[in-house]
Amino acid sequence: MVTGDVRVPIGIKKVKFRLLRVAGGSVKTDATQAGKTELWLLEQGACLDETGIEGCLSIGMVRDEDGSLAYRHELVRLAFEDSLSQARKQNLHSRVLAVVAARPGTPAARIAHHADGARNAAEVRRFAPVAAIEAASVGAHREAASQYELALRYALDIPADERARLLEQLSYECHLTSRHERALEARSEALKIWCALGERIKEGDSLRWLSRLSWYLGRRQHAEQFGDDAIATLESLPPGPELAMAYGNRAQLHMEATETDDAISWAQRAITLAERSACHDILSDALNTRGTARLVAGDVSGWPDLERCLEVALAGGYQSQVARAYTNLTAMAVSQRRFLQASGYLRQGLEYCERRDLDPWRLYLLYYRGPQTYGGKIHVRERLRIQ
Repeated sequence: MVTGDVRVPIGIKKVKFRLLRVAGGSVKTDATQAGKTELWLLEQGACLDETGIEGCLSIGMVRDEDGSLAYRHELVRLAFEDSLSQARKQNLHSRVLAVVAARPGTPAARIAHHADGARNAAEVRRFAPVAAIEAASVGAHREAASQYELALRYALDIPADERARLLEQLSYECHLTSRHERALEARSEALKIWCALGERIKEGDSLRWLSRLSWYLGRRQHAEQFGDDAIATLESLPPGPELAMAYGNRAQLHMEATETDDAISWAQRAITLAERSACHDILSDALNTRGTARLVAGDVSGWPDLERCLEVALAGGYQSQVARAYTNLTAMAVSQRRFLQASGYLRQGLEYCERRDLDPWRLYLLYYRGPQTYGGKIHVRERLRIQ
C-alpha cells in the first residue's frame, strides 16, 4: 500500500478534465486507494454517487468487479488523484480511515495507507508497525521496510527507546533486502540513542550489527573494529544471547578470512552460550559457521553441523538462518564436487529466498547457478566465496 510518487503522462492529465465532468464523489474517493473499492466503503463513507458511478461505468473508465469498483487503468486513478487538492485528498482519506479502521479484519497496511493520507500521526504509528510485522511474516520484506519508513516519518516525538526499536526493525528489513547502506544508517542512529540512554546490552548488540553490515559493504577494518567493540561491551555484562551473537559474528569474520581455527573456536563459544540460553536461531548460525569452517579445513565432520543448522532453522522458521544454511550447503557441495547434492540445495534455497525477498542469500545462490552445466556437471569457478 505504501507507494512512491508516480508521474502522470501529460496526455492522461488532459483526458482527466473531460472525465471529471462524468465522475462523482464515489470515483474521487476510489482514487485515494489502489486496487478495488467496495460499495460498503462508499456507502459508509457517505460517498455513494450512483449517477457518477453509472456514468464512469458506461464510458469504461471504471469496472465492476464482484460488487467493487476498480479503475480500468492505474494511470487513470493517478490522474484523478492528481486532480484533487491536498485538502480534498486529506479529507477523503480521513473519511475512509474512519470506516476501514472500525471494520474488523481490515489489513493494517490499508489502514496505515489512509492514515498517512489523512496525516493522522497517531494512527500511522499504531498501524504501520503492525503492517510491517504482517508483511515480514509472509516474506514481503520490501513492504515491511516501507512500512517502518512510514512509521518513522511520524515518530519524531515518540519516546527515544521506541524510535530506536523502529530503527532496528527497519535496519533488519533493509539488511534482508540488500539495502545495506540504509540498514547501516538506521542501525547507527539506533546506537546513538541506546548510548544516550545508557542501554549497554543494546549498545553492544548494535555494535555487532554494525560489524556485520560493514562486512557486507566491504569495509573489513570497520567490521573488525565494531566486532571487537561489541564483544568488549557485552563481556562487561552478564553473559546472554547478545554475547553469543557477538561471538558468532567474530567467528564469521574469521571464516570469511579463511582463518578456520579461529572461526571454529569462536563458533564453539557461541554454540555453548546459545545452548545455555536455548536460542535456536543463534545456535543455527553458529553451527553453520563451525560446519563451514571445518569443511574448508578438510574436516568432514562439518557436514553434520551444516545439516543440523538447516534443520534447526527450518523448525524455528528463522528465515535468514535457513537462507544462509542453503547458501553454505550449496557452496560446500560445489567446492567438493558433490554436484547432485549441490543442485538440490541450490534449487531449494533459491525457491525459499525468492518467495521471501531474501536478497543477500538469493544473490549468492545465483552466483552458483550462473555457471552453466558442461557435460552434465557444473563448471566450478576457481575461487568460491562463502557467506
